[in-house]
Amino acid sequence: MNNDRRARGAAALWAGAVLGGSLIAAPAKFQAQSLTLEVALDVGRAQFRWLGALELGLCVALILFATTALRSGTPGSTKRWIAMSMVGGAVVLFAVQRLVIMPPLDARALRVIAGKTPEPSSLHRWYIVLECIKVAALIAYALRPNAFPERARKDTR
Repeated sequence: MNNDRRARGAAALWAGAVLGGSLIAAPAKFQAQSLTLEVALDVGRAQFRWLGALELGLCVALILFATTALRSGTPGSTKRWIAMSMVGGAVVLFAVQRLVIMPPLDARALRVIAGKTPEPSSLHRWYIVLECIKVAALIAYALRPNAFPERARKDTR
């Protein structure tokens, strides 16, 4: 298996983890009538910590495989630039979510768990928008035509 395929696999796995963990399971727990808001938020905090660790690992794998595929592929292609833009976009969105948006969201959750009422915020909406864009970039990368054809190897016999 070449590194382009590994990169596509990492992107597909990352997109699937985000779809399942963030866009399906997270909202679903708030539909469970037996969970109080405080318990659902506490479970959500743990869920997003674990999801963040998984995403970080897949992010690193994607960067390594994609850059290795880029270096071993044929030079000078617009397809390569587009493919690497998808990877870069997903990485930047992940960083913004984890470093800029998540800390205030976590603080809001802790306030609610402590019985306080936080002031209104649009952070959840921004997180979801970035999540959807990130998933779209990852799926597009995973399904794209091969942008990194390997260089032809000369037979040294």
